[in-house]
Amino acid sequence: IIEVEINEETTTGTFVNGEEVTGTSNVDEDIEVKITVSQALSTALVTNDGSTITVGDEATLTGGAGAGARIQVLDISGAGVTEVIVNVAGTGYQEGDIITFSSGTAEAKVSIVGGGFAPETGSVDIHVELETATVTGGGSGDLEFETATTGLTTDKFLDSASTMIDREVKIELENEVGHLLSEEDGGTQTAEREYILNQLSEPDVPYGMEDDDHVVLEEATIDPDNYVGDKIIQQNATGNGNIDQVRMIASGSGYTTLPTATISGDRFIGLENATDSGIGDFSRIQFEDGGRVLSDIAFDGASATVIPFGTDIGRATSLSIIEHGINFTSAPTLAFPHYAILKTVSSTITADETFTSNVSGATGTVVDFTAPLLKYTATTSSLDIGETVTFSGGTTAIISKSDPLTGTATI
Repeated sequence: IIEVEINEETTTGTFVNGEEVTGTSNVDEDIEVKITVSQALSTALVTNDGSTITVGDEATLTGGAGAGARIQVLDISGAGVTEVIVNVAGTGYQEGDIITFSSGTAEAKVSIVGGGFAPETGSVDIHVELETATVTGGGSGDLEFETATTGLTTDKFLDSASTMIDREVKIELENEVGHLLSEEDGGTQTAEREYILNQLSEPDVPYGMEDDDHVVLEEATIDPDNYVGDKIIQQNATGNGNIDQVRMIASGSGYTTLPTATISGDRFIGLENATDSGIGDFSRIQFEDGGRVLSDIAFDGASATVIPFGTDIGRATSLSIIEHGINFTSAPTLAFPHYAILKTVSSTITADETFTSNVSGATGTVVDFTAPLLKYTATTSSLDIGETVTFSGGTTAIISKSDPLTGTATI
């Protein structure tokens, strides 16, 4: 491809694709130079900056009738770690165990072990789901209301088997000494009473609890303190020490790729079980001037793995046109490699494997997998957070994060 620089100040009119332009050589005025006008790419812009992108990632161009054009990621953003994802919970860990990052200045600690308190059996809402195989890829999903129906984006159709409650607003007597009873009152026991209800009462209200909900403190309970989180958790030593949550202390900055992390911690001497009625960490031996007595028992946390992640790490900030191409009649479509963070990966994943997903129906081919980051080309659509992916080699994994890069070009 020969590029000719045009002096805009001396140019009049508009060039037409396919027309022939002639001129005189500036080396030998007896030589006539001829070129054919061809449309090429002129700009490439980011429309969604994605996440965990790599500089040099190249787009696949389709459409536009042209050839020879190439577009790559020119630059990406550096940012801090915003969360640490628990991949494998492990055993033997304690609150305060330290997360050490492979690089940078990010800091974090284990904040919850043993888990919190989940809804009781029968309290979780039962959703109306699409039939199996309705979604491409053989998955199923929950039916949701349109946003305009309720004003929310997460309201779902509930099955009639879901547990319902009556939210009663009783009409009170003056001075709050009691409530108005119906003439057809059913008896003297509280459960038998029939009250006159305010019109704000709501019958058959769903619990509104999901599988991943927990019992938490009321909002006003945590307002005065400086701690992050509202989950009610089990006491130390009541479980097997599996990690439930990690708390960020400092995000650090400048990460363009995800760091790795390891877990360590100190173990302290406590009172024997029969010495105090408390459990584990509450039966501690302390120095008079503060501090605790270290134990010579080795750190006993085992098998847990965590995944540091930052929402702004590796976002594409600009694209570069490596080759402008030739003979384009319209702007091509750009498809960049996609990335996803995987957790609970059951086995190995190798390049060129194909995969299917159980909800979005996304399919694609593996370009590379360096745990926890999957790089792939999408055949249909991008993977959705929370769905399960099955690879052609038999490995399964859950999508923890997914935010694909998209861009556009003009000619």
